[in-house]
Amino acid sequence: MTDADQRYLDAAAAGDLDGVRAALADGADKNAVDWEEATAILHAARGGHLDVVRALIAEGVDIDAQDQTCSNPFLLGCITDNLELVKIMLEAGADLTRLTRMGGNGLTPAAEKGHIEVVRYLLENTGINVNLTNNLGWTALIETIILGDG
Repeated sequence: MTDADQRYLDAAAAGDLDGVRAALADGADKNAVDWEEATAILHAARGGHLDVVRALIAEGVDIDAQDQTCSNPFLLGCITDNLELVKIMLEAGADLTRLTRMGGNGLTPAAEKGHIEVVRYLLENTGINVNLTNNLGWTALIETIILGDG
């Protein structure tokens, strides 16, 4: 990883849009990853820096890249109940077939954790597979019944 790549990832994590732009101008790879294979857009999403997320989408970063735990910005939004992030990622064309480390799609953790607005949005506005079974053989509905509050 180059110095520019590290500055780029650090700036994205800090929500420093000017720093992100400066690192890119200095030759940072827009799809650079850290030791966990996390991208700048994932770092920005983790920090809630949605302005940086939007700017990185405009730069053409790989929005579907997943880190070593299978996380990406769309899945993170589903897991953390961040409806705005979910909407941003869907508007950018996020791949709904990307899976969590447990083999569920975005609907699975959102349902299990009781994130009603995210679940409602996904069901009403996407073609996400509601019948997908995860590594345990559970659908999102079964997941919420067994692990959530039903």
